[in-house]
Amino acid sequence: MFIDALVQWNPESNAVNTNLRFNLIHRPLSNIYLVYNEQRFTTAGSRHRGGA
Repeated sequence: MFIDALVQWNPESNAVNTNLRFNLIHRPLSNIYLVYNEQRFTTAGSRHRGGA
């Protein structure tokens, strides 16, 4: 079982990108992945959330 995380900040667009991946290897060649992506814009007064 593995968990990978990547968080990036873009100061030009005031955006935070988050990528999380959960990987479960039950036996060889039987991997299961669960992936979560999110993008947030942190401008004053507004917040936008988007995911894939």
